[in-house]
Amino acid sequence: MRTILTITILAALAWTGYWYVGAQAMQEGTNRWLADQQKFGWHTKSQKVETGGFPYRFDTKVTGLELADPSAGWSWSAPEFQFLALSYQPTHFIAFWPDQQKLTIAGQDLSVTSTQMRASAVFKPDPTFELQRSNIVMDDLSLTSDRGWTLRLSNGLFATRPAETGENAHEIGLNLSAITLPEAWRNALDPAGNLPPALDRVALDADVEFDTPLNRQTVQGTLPRITQISLKSAQARWGKLGLTATGDVTVDFNGHPTGQFMITARNWRQILDLAVAGGVVPADLEPAIARALQPVADRSDQPDTISIPIRFSDGVARLGIIPLGPAPRLILR
Repeated sequence: MRTILTITILAALAWTGYWYVGAQAMQEGTNRWLADQQKFGWHTKSQKVETGGFPYRFDTKVTGLELADPSAGWSWSAPEFQFLALSYQPTHFIAFWPDQQKLTIAGQDLSVTSTQMRASAVFKPDPTFELQRSNIVMDDLSLTSDRGWTLRLSNGLFATRPAETGENAHEIGLNLSAITLPEAWRNALDPAGNLPPALDRVALDADVEFDTPLNRQTVQGTLPRITQISLKSAQARWGKLGLTATGDVTVDFNGHPTGQFMITARNWRQILDLAVAGGVVPADLEPAIARALQPVADRSDQPDTISIPIRFSDGVARLGIIPLGPAPRLILR
């Protein structure tokens, strides 16, 4: 009995020491990270950093947190930010945002509110801390601008996990539901008011390959470069309108894609009108595009639904032989 009691006491003391060392490392690491970002030109500020959660977790709370990158023109602040790791699985982190945050982008102040916003990330247990999988969940998210507009999202999920398509490839999933656009945006896109106030759904399922692993070095230094995208499914639904896309592109060093996506559009004429109203398609190209798409629709069993390829090459996006304009540059900044 005495031996069992001695072993139990020694094990408890060892675990307490382990937890204390881990908690100190979490707290000092957070303070060090905040200080290091100033070397890269960031502005960082916090009122207090403290770690608790004994004995099963390392719970770190940062109060009065402010982050800003003046060169990029953004800043973010929150009354508090919490992240934790299980003491028996220290490479699994969970983060919690408060229900009120402040965000400034390009001189525009945004108030961010939500009923839930949390993230999870699991890393390899080695010095590089390579990302294994991650997700972020948002409920009842609202963005309110000081310029008088508000955008709302009922539910959102973004997730990643390793993909089988390449050494540094990740499968990326996105699902957004009930996206209520600002009234001014809806009036510009849909002046007749034929569409409901909220988009039903926006979803993405893609494999994205990078030139380097996603790990501690890439976060602290130069962001990785996208080299290939395999779009298994992209969807958007807004009332009676629907868009889906699949396809593959490779991406060069300058971020220019080469390849094609096959686009299927339901009620394509209304979608074309939206694309013109939103500035995606130049207004002077609308008649030519409509004439090119009409024969495709005439050959379809459902004339309101068409499937067309969007091709990317030489830095240009094309619908058939019709150039739509510069292709998007796929560069992480």
